[in-house]
Amino acid sequence: MARPLNTPAGSYRAKDGWIAIALAKERHSRRLCDALGHGDLADDPRFADFDSRAEHIDALRRIIGGIAAARTARKSSPNWDMTATRSPLWSATAPLNCPINEE
Repeated sequence: MARPLNTPAGSYRAKDGWIAIALAKERHSRRLCDALGHGDLADDPRFADFDSRAEHIDALRRIIGGIAAARTARKSSPNWDMTATRSPLWSATAPLNCPINEE
C-alpha cells in the first residue's frame, strides 16, 4: 500500500500494459487530475492532500484504475507530460527513460 507521502503512487493497468504514477509534491496531484481529465478530483475533500488521499486510498485507486483501464499506456503517456512522475511500463528500465525524470 502507498504511504501518505506519495498516494496515489502505484502501477495501474492500461489496455495494453501498465502505467506507473508517483507524486513527489502536492502540486503534482492537481496536475495529474487535470491530465486525467478529472480536475474535479483535486477539489474533492477526500483527495485534497496527501493525508486525505491516504485515508481514502481505495476509492482513489479505483477511480484512477478505471481511468487508466480505459486508455492505452502509450496514448496516456504524452497526455501526462510534466504532470507527475509517470511512465508506461514496457520493461523494468522504462521509468528511467521517462523525460520528466531528466529534470
